[in-house]
Amino acid sequence: MAEEQTTDTSPAEVPLAEITSAPTVQEELAGKEVSFPTSVTPHVHDGVDSPRIRVLHLINDSRARAYLTGNQTITAGNNAKITLNTETYDTLNQFDSTTNYRFTVKIGQSGYYLITTRVGFTASATTDIHQIQIRVNNAIVAENRVQSTTTDAHSFGIDVSDIRLLAVGDYVEVFVDSDALSNYTVIAGTTSTFLSIHRIS
Repeated sequence: MAEEQTTDTSPAEVPLAEITSAPTVQEELAGKEVSFPTSVTPHVHDGVDSPRIRVLHLINDSRARAYLTGNQTITAGNNAKITLNTETYDTLNQFDSTTNYRFTVKIGQSGYYLITTRVGFTASATTDIHQIQIRVNNAIVAENRVQSTTTDAHSFGIDVSDIRLLAVGDYVEVFVDSDALSNYTVIAGTTSTFLSIHRIS
């Protein structure tokens, strides 16, 4: 009787030397032309957990923060832009803190941005509704409002945040509005009235 032949179906062992010699990102890109925007820094991770994993991290530096340095009086009955006139940081020079008080997306910086703002108000002697707005290209994209009271009058702040997809040339501003019948005051200070905006992807 002929011997029955069997086939070994177990996975073949891969020599350790072959695994550990997997090409790095630098080797994979050798001789190839690769360009990055001037604002992007390539970071190479050689895959400590698995030598076969090669990840190229692109770290984008698009971020800015600005705040109000002097109390701003708002005329009753008008919505008004907050004059954020001092920058905490502005890595790519995208925030205008002298003329338009806005953040404008530069070429190569389109993407999703986390936008956060806070506006502080002085105490009101009447019951008024105050509102703050994040505007993109002068259109309201996020807002929040608070009603002040006469029985517990004190200064207060309103916060709002959003994640927005911004294209090149889009600009972001902060506005306030109120039904107050008399002028009111926005409080200055880096922790009281500010806008921060970071590109996250």
